[in-house]
Amino acid sequence: MNPISTVFVGAASHSSWAASFEIWYTAFFLKLSKDPHEVRNLAGDPRYAAELKRHRNILKSWMKETDDKGQYPESTEGLLQVMYRWGDKCVNPEYEAIRKKYGDIFARQRRSSQ
Repeated sequence: MNPISTVFVGAASHSSWAASFEIWYTAFFLKLSKDPHEVRNLAGDPRYAAELKRHRNILKSWMKETDDKGQYPESTEGLLQVMYRWGDKCVNPEYEAIRKKYGDIFARQRRSSQ
């Protein structure tokens, strides 16, 4: 599971657990029926560990069943294309490996187009 792009949203009508997702390696686990303003992150609370694990397993199964592309690493070519367009706004960890290998190869093109 790629923790950067992992998202699972459960239907509130079927469960009091409305959302479980991970972005930037930080897990968020919210019980919207008791916390509608999404203030209290329950991911680190041991009392909710089993429920969080259940949601992660649901997500893993769904990703496998649907062949979700988020489970595969991005190609170098794809990352380079995004970096060409967005430059320093590309902050996910996978871009750091590209920067280490290639440096900022698009800086010159960006400066000349401004």
